[in-house]
Formats: sequence, structure tokens, C-alpha cells
Amino acid sequence: FVIRGLPSEHEICEIRIGQCRNLNIVAQQHSKGTENNVRILKSWDIKPIVLVRNIFDVVLSLRDHFERESTMMPTGYVHQQYFEMSEEGKLIYIARIHMPWYFNFLISWKEASREIDTFWTSYEELFGDQVGAVFRILEFQGLPADKDRIEASISAMSGENTRKNQAVFGRGQSLPNSCRDIILQLAECWKIDNATMESIGISAHAE
Repeated sequence: FVIRGLPSEHEICEIRIGQCRNLNIVAQQHSKGTENNVRILKSWDIKPIVLVRNIFDVVLSLRDHFERESTMMPTGYVHQQYFEMSEEGKLIYIARIHMPWYFNFLISWKEASREIDTFWTSYEELFGDQVGAVFRILEFQGLPADKDRIEASISAMSGENTRKNQAVFGRGQSLPNSCRDIILQLAECWKIDNATMESIGISAHAE
């Protein structure tokens, strides 16, 4: 669905949507709720599902992705000197350079949800109750939802190598304070409601 100019933004490509209009697919993309993306989704009657995650866990997940898979991400450019940094230096770099993108993602979709019917879920909800989460998503999309079939499908895929993270929650508690402080400072800049920040693991009393 997107223009794959990594590590540039994942903007939705209307031409690709047209090419896929007769296919049953799920598109997982790092796309913000921009005016153009929302316009395209509405014009094709596509209802987005927005997945959020504890942002402190995200830092470590992104670090692992850079180390084990690829540095090609829409969140920002990763230069070669990154691999010469100390462990704490890498985490500080990710917090300062890449985490602003996640706040932009979060707030853009919060505001876009006023314009387009959007289903919100979290990484923790999805992996904490896979059957229930998929059931609710299918209902939201107006698709047949049968928990027994969903459970059977998830079981059938459980042995596949999907290259996904291991769904470990709470890893971010181990982040050094230098990194956590950067994230809290970024959160403070947005001046938004506590509920939204709590959806990504930032408590109103975190500071």
C-alpha cells in the first residue's frame, strides 16, 4: 500500500490500493495519520487499525531491529557511527532521534480519528489476548468473527518464522534514566491528555 522509499515516510500509495482492490489482504505499515493518508483511506472505505505500544519497550525493540535485521526505518536515518556507540549511547540516540517519530505517529492518528473510523489496540492487548483482539478487529471491519476459527488459525501459525518480536512486555523498565528522561521530555512537549500518554506507557506521575 505504500511508496517504499525507505528510510523515507511510508505514505499510502493510491495506485497500489487500486491494484489490490480485489484481494483479501492485511497491510501493516508505519504510516502516520496525515491528511493525504486519511483522504485516501476514506475514499476507498478502508478503516484503519492503529497499534500502539509501551514506548520504553519500543526503544529496546528498535535497538534489536537495528542490530539483528535492518537500519532501514521511516523513523530516521541510522549512520555508521551508531554501531561504535556504547550501549547507553545507542539508547540515548534512539530516544532523541527516533522516538519523536513515534509521538508524531500517535498524535497524528489521535487527531485523524476525528475524521475516520479507527480501531485502536495495543501491542500488549494484542499479544495478551490474541483471540479476543482479532475477534474485535474482525467485528470492527464487519467481517465474520468466529473465536474457534481464530484460535485454530493462530495455533496453525504459532510454529512459523514470522520475524516478529517476542512480545516481551516491560523490557523498557531496564532503560537507563538518561534515556527515560529524554522520552519524558518529549512527551511533555506535546501537552496532551494523560489517557493518550498512558496508552504508550507514560504515567501522569512519571516525572
